[in-house]
Amino acid sequence: MRTINLNQSHYLLLCLFATFTLGSCRAFAFITSDTTLSLGVSSNTLTLSNTSQTITSSSTIDFSYNAYYQPLRSAFIMNFTEYASSNIGSLNQIRIGFGLRWYLFGVNGERYIVDSQTDGRLFRPSPFWSLTGGMTTISVPAINKDPGQYFNAVALDWDLRAGVEVPLNRYYYLVTQLSLLSSLPTYNSSTNESIGYQGIGFLIGLKATSF
Repeated sequence: MRTINLNQSHYLLLCLFATFTLGSCRAFAFITSDTTLSLGVSSNTLTLSNTSQTITSSSTIDFSYNAYYQPLRSAFIMNFTEYASSNIGSLNQIRIGFGLRWYLFGVNGERYIVDSQTDGRLFRPSPFWSLTGGMTTISVPAINKDPGQYFNAVALDWDLRAGVEVPLNRYYYLVTQLSLLSSLPTYNSSTNESIGYQGIGFLIGLKATSF
């Protein structure tokens, strides 16, 4: 039986610690973040109790913060959306959501090994899908009510998106997204009315990143 002396055991512990430390640093090096600002159009069908109305907005503003983890081809996203104006006039509808995004073929800027001494980054059109759960504050003119009356509510919803990123250069990307939004039924006790909405939207924007 082979016996490891004190000096050898210290050496092994040092090697294990160095391996763990370097591995951890390498793992954290995979985490990067960026922001995306998009503009677009949307069409939502709003249901108040037993009546419904389609609301279209050509001034949808969307901002997201994205934190990537490249080994899983994924990102944690925090999303902020505002619907400013619509076919029924000024629209006060603001949404904040949190969720995940997954890239089908990997994250742009992902490291790869060219040879034993050189590594590179991969840039190419990258399709993705995302799912966020969020909360929306909404204030809209009440349907079939006197002019000047508004319906106010806070609703929980989910937003499923599919999109693609196209590199313009190393630091900027063109991003297009198709959004499917649906709310959970919400009841307003002060008016004895319920509210719900489902809709679709198209966004185009610019993502700014650095490595």
